Amino acid sequence: MIVEEVKKDIIEVYQKLSNKGKKVAILHGCNCFHTMGAGIALYLKKKYPAIFLADKYDTKYGDKNKLGKFSYYIVDDTLIIVNCYTQYKYGWGNNHADPVAIQNSIKRVCENFPDHYILMPQIGCGLAGGKWELIKPVVNLALKDRDAIVCYI
Repeated sequence: MIVEEVKKDIIEVYQKLSNKGKKVAILHGCNCFHTMGAGIALYLKKKYPAIFLADKYDTKYGDKNKLGKFSYYIVDDTLIIVNCYTQYKYGWGNNHADPVAIQNSIKRVCENFPDHYILMPQIGCGLAGGKWELIKPVVNLALKDRDAIVCYI
């Protein structure tokens, strides 16, 4: 479940958790078209370019079957960046967030990385256009008993 929502840079929060000896998985929402051109996706892509390569080369362009799944890049022993496929399209002005895909991708990440603390933005909001008050309960259902921190700026 979400244990904290903080108005802080997601990388700064990761560094604090890492300094406490925690392994961290940073999740962020992606569309199915290899586009990380704005928002948290662009921010993470600039810091860790290999996450874009994981998206581009490990998945098929425009494939709707990616929804609810993920690709990832292992940065080091303490950090994994996870591209969660939470929306088919992207762009301002519409709600592209897919609550089922959000829930399924987070659930899969929790199953595949049981030793990692979960750190994420308000996934499905921003460019995806979702409303956090509607997505937050979906996220909590997916997390079950896993602790997570949500960062926003």
